[in-house]
Amino acid sequence: MKKTAAALALAGTVLFTGIGLGTGLGVKADTQEKIARVWLIGGQSNAHGISKASEIEAPEPDERVKIYRPQSDDFAPVTVGYGYDATRFGPEVGMAQKLIETMPDEEHFILKYAWGDTDLYADWRSPSMGGEIGIRYQEFVRTVKDGLSAIAELGYTADICGMAWMQGERDAMLKVRADAYAENLVSLICDFRNEFQAEFPFCIGKINEDFNLMPEHRTVIRAQQAVANAMERVYFLDTSDLAVMPSDPWHYDGESMLKLGNKFAMVLTRIKL
Repeated sequence: MKKTAAALALAGTVLFTGIGLGTGLGVKADTQEKIARVWLIGGQSNAHGISKASEIEAPEPDERVKIYRPQSDDFAPVTVGYGYDATRFGPEVGMAQKLIETMPDEEHFILKYAWGDTDLYADWRSPSMGGEIGIRYQEFVRTVKDGLSAIAELGYTADICGMAWMQGERDAMLKVRADAYAENLVSLICDFRNEFQAEFPFCIGKINEDFNLMPEHRTVIRAQQAVANAMERVYFLDTSDLAVMPSDPWHYDGESMLKLGNKFAMVLTRIKL
């Protein structure tokens, strides 16, 4: 059993009330109810998606897994092209593959908001950290709430099943940001759960270990591991087996991005199942 007291002391006790949303805790619903299994993705560029679609064989879109398109306020089957531009992709593609494999009879909806070169210290600063709330936090919350509203309009009850978080490289550039990362990440997780009124599982992707790129990477990685050890239903995902692009040491190549999405989904569906 993980110990939550130290973690919650950093961010304050958060109470959850289920208003119109599932809890992500696997509670059985009325058999007449249409349940949408909702998966969240957030973070910086490797969550947004810089990996090249040309490096993989793009999977056929499957109606069982859709991604929210904020610009048109609708959903489309997951495929490549929902990354930085139409030629790129992020973890959603690999996640979709694994969701179909492990939960084939469910209807899945991915809600993603990510932004490259952003830190948790300021850009993603959440309310319980104190100070000015970060613009990326605000935009993520708005995107998710808009997506949940769109799901409700389709006649579904949303069950937030988990969140994939791939972020921390920018915080690893400066000691002041890295030293605050553990406390700030606890606050972020608690605030997200409070915003969406669900104590969903949260999976933290380990950042790159290149010291030349990020002098404080070890501090951030230790913080990621410590938060996963301290908080209930929070998990640390080892990404050491993933490869970056030869000409771009920050971002995963196509095959590794597929694996990243697979790995996130394997952790989160294992908890859900």
